[in-house]
Amino acid sequence: MLTLKRNEVCPYANKCPHNKNHECWGAEPTRFVEYKCSFVENGKILENKFRNPLDKTGQMKVIME
Repeated sequence: MLTLKRNEVCPYANKCPHNKNHECWGAEPTRFVEYKCSFVENGKILENKFRNPLDKTGQMKVIME
């Protein structure tokens, strides 16, 4: 997991497939909260995962009933 501090931009933002439309909040330099990205592990980008583009912390959970 990659933890980014407030206003810290993800070092993988330009090559990450999860940021293809510039919708990842980890790549947002004006973010005011800590962001935890579970798509990066040991310096490798994990693919075939989904995150809601509205998730501003990287910790949003989807609850289905």
